[in-house]
Amino acid sequence: MDKRKSKMQIVYDFFKSEIESGAYLPGELFPSEAHISSQFNVSRPTIAKAKNLLREQGFIAKKKGYGTIVASNKQLNKKQELKFGVLIPSIGATGIFGPIWGMIADRSSSNGFSLIVNEENFSLMWGRGGVNSEQNGKNAELLAKKYAEEGVDGIFFAPLELIDDSDEINQKVVEICTDAEIPLVLIDSDLVDYPESSEFDVVGMDHVEAGFTVAKHLLKNGAKKIAFLTAQNVARTIKMRIVGVKIALEQAGLPSDSLSVIETRWARDDESIELLKKVDNVDSLICFNDTPAATLIPKLIAEGYSIPHEFKVIGFDDSNYAELLKIPLSSFRQPCEAIAESAVKLLLNRVENPDLPPRKLWIKGELIPRESTFAGDV
Repeated sequence: MDKRKSKMQIVYDFFKSEIESGAYLPGELFPSEAHISSQFNVSRPTIAKAKNLLREQGFIAKKKGYGTIVASNKQLNKKQELKFGVLIPSIGATGIFGPIWGMIADRSSSNGFSLIVNEENFSLMWGRGGVNSEQNGKNAELLAKKYAEEGVDGIFFAPLELIDDSDEINQKVVEICTDAEIPLVLIDSDLVDYPESSEFDVVGMDHVEAGFTVAKHLLKNGAKKIAFLTAQNVARTIKMRIVGVKIALEQAGLPSDSLSVIETRWARDDESIELLKKVDNVDSLICFNDTPAATLIPKLIAEGYSIPHEFKVIGFDDSNYAELLKIPLSSFRQPCEAIAESAVKLLLNRVENPDLPPRKLWIKGELIPRESTFAGDV
């Protein structure tokens, strides 16, 4: 390689010369990033910069359903509306994904993009086999392939959770999109455990701060021993909330055994109560979302737990039924509108600037105290 030139410039000059010489003809598929990386021994970010420059100068263009091709000026200058896909295989797992999807759709026309939503895509996006069904994993892969075939310009992707092979499925989805050169913005969760970061943009609630705030609220209301109810194959965001709870207890000077993490199956209320009984002196329960909290409260009362005077319960997401329960449920509200707005901006910016470093945007949520945790004393 010519050491006087940057690696990006060498790649750019080579393909510019090849296209100008006719070695690559208009409409021909441009070499993949893996091929270019092997040929020149350069990183993908370097290749992305070179391709971006070639695209800006009219040498290559993206063709829907194919990928990057050698372009004619006519092809490049024809402005097309951006088309984005939504891929939320666990959309029924909590109350937040439906509203976020709706808010993203509301912003499509005013931000110069449309969502690819037909009957089949919509069915795949929502899933067919229940909240934590393996069918949702198959749906996720099928929809990712459909989006690649349809040549979407970007995808809003909420990584799959709550099934045994969710990590493998998420990786397959990412590989399908990466091979098709489709940029992704991850909604709510990254693909790796906190504090690690993936190579993709992520936007969601600040889950560490949420866990910290919930624990501080309980401590202020007299809590000394907290149990955190989680589930098998739980989302990485739940683990972040547990980190926040631990920080709050540490700052309060409480010992490490002031927190007990209880892992159970989704909606297995009886199992949750039996596990809770095994924790000595527990006086507060944090549920990973509102659903188990709402179903557990009447069963806890039947078991003799005095809520909220001697035992406190709090959830996450501030579901629409939280304040309607016999004992209104304290909860931590997710900033759905801000997440949707930020996701749109991130994906539009990523399409325009594919070589930017990955960005992680964690947005502050809001504690909604109610009677289940002595809300009147806050």
